[in-house]
Amino acid sequence: MTGAAAIAPFLAIEQAAAQVNATIAPPTDTMTDDDHMNRMGDVFGPGVTGSERIMMLLYPGFTALDLVGPHYFFQCKFGARVDVITMRKTLAPISSDRQLAIALKTTMAKARPDYDLMAALTKYSFVVKNLHCR
Repeated sequence: MTGAAAIAPFLAIEQAAAQVNATIAPPTDTMTDDDHMNRMGDVFGPGVTGSERIMMLLYPGFTALDLVGPHYFFQCKFGARVDVITMRKTLAPISSDRQLAIALKTTMAKARPDYDLMAALTKYSFVVKNLHCR
């Protein structure tokens, strides 16, 4: 297989993406967040946008991939807000089981009360709870 033949599929994908982009109006300085979310839905299809507020509760000794994987997944849902918080009283970084330190922005005591989901990471489990179900 020659070099040109190897990259032909990628060139076709790039051309298709350029055609899709040509049908979408360019952004303006007056675009609102809602306009942006609607545009992302037009490009990627339904179910990609959301307005969920997600709390990821972190404990010392967590496994880093148990935080990073779900955090990336939740954060990729355009419009969702993800906060990593702790039960501790201070914002000192929390270390994983392999000494990866994560800096925090808030504590559980100072967190807003309007979260939709809580994901709790411990050394041995990962639990997600819908905070609107009883």
